[in-house]
Amino acid sequence: MESKLPNRPFGATILISMVLLFTSLNILRTVAAIQSWSFLESLPMRIPVIFLAISGIIWTLLGITLLIGLFLKSKLGLPIARVLFIGYPIYYWFDRLFIAKVGLNDSRWQFPLVLTFLTLIIGIWISNDPKTRDYFKF
Repeated sequence: MESKLPNRPFGATILISMVLLFTSLNILRTVAAIQSWSFLESLPMRIPVIFLAISGIIWTLLGITLLIGLFLKSKLGLPIARVLFIGYPIYYWFDRLFIAKVGLNDSRWQFPLVLTFLTLIIGIWISNDPKTRDYFKF
């Protein structure tokens, strides 16, 4: 007798892909900070290297936890995804404006802002999609 698992909806696949990309970028951030520690410390940066490494580790662990929850179809997967889809942009812009003090005087702020809004819209839209909600039984 053959048991057929329900197909994963396209929205759930996109959601998992977004979290996988987000987690991968934070793994790269962490590894790059650790490997280039002495070089980064020699630069005149406003941010300590330890902050780069620790924040990368924290977001990597959160991403891995969310990926596990989404792959296991946990009921908490979607609520956690929503929190992270809102929490990461808040962290990013707080870090950019107040910790790194890049500010809006920098000419390259428009692209991250557009990317932030697109990611928020797509993430929240997918997490509220009835097929995706049903797939994760939320």
